[in-house]
Amino acid sequence: MAWARHSVGDIRKRYRERLGEIEEYQKERAREAADKLKEAKRRKQERLEKITNEIIYYGLWQTEKEVDERIVTYSRKTELVAALKAQLNFRQHVLGQSTGEATDFTFSYKVDGKVVQVTPEDLTKKLKKLVLHAYTLPQVESEGNTSHLVRKRVTHKFDIPGEGEKWFPGTVISQVPGYPDWLNIKYDDEEGVFTYKLLEDLKNGNLKLIIDN
Repeated sequence: MAWARHSVGDIRKRYRERLGEIEEYQKERAREAADKLKEAKRRKQERLEKITNEIIYYGLWQTEKEVDERIVTYSRKTELVAALKAQLNFRQHVLGQSTGEATDFTFSYKVDGKVVQVTPEDLTKKLKKLVLHAYTLPQVESEGNTSHLVRKRVTHKFDIPGEGEKWFPGTVISQVPGYPDWLNIKYDDEEGVFTYKLLEDLKNGNLKLIIDN
């Protein structure tokens, strides 16, 4: 009987140890999963920031006419392709635009097992299709009602490396067709039109309305 009690005690001890090992294993897997999720979110955020910065550089082309006018300003094929890809990436990953056809956002395809890059001409066709598609989307008012900012004079704060905070006066000229949360702004001292979610900046104090006396 003493031997039996000793055996049962050993079994229970090993069982508790095994439970502890399983619990620690599960915790470790959970930590690894959380770390992977955190890293994936960080990479996604970095990618979205890169895409957004690119569109700030190139500007968001919003009409067929604008596309035609802008593509002729690039003399080098590589520069044109980069600009067109920036437009498509922004519409897909930031605006979330979709026509239901995945090929609208592909930059390459395979022929006989070889990867072939989409030509600038075909990239332009894809972009024009998306530009026109945006005008067919229901013009639902944005959650924060951004339309009241259109045609308003504003000043917009940016953190400039080496200079600190600077305010840039400008005029909100329009909403992005199909995506009213995004607004187009023309700054007084800058060429081109820039696109931002200005209502967010207004809420956090980085955008102020200019009240004319």
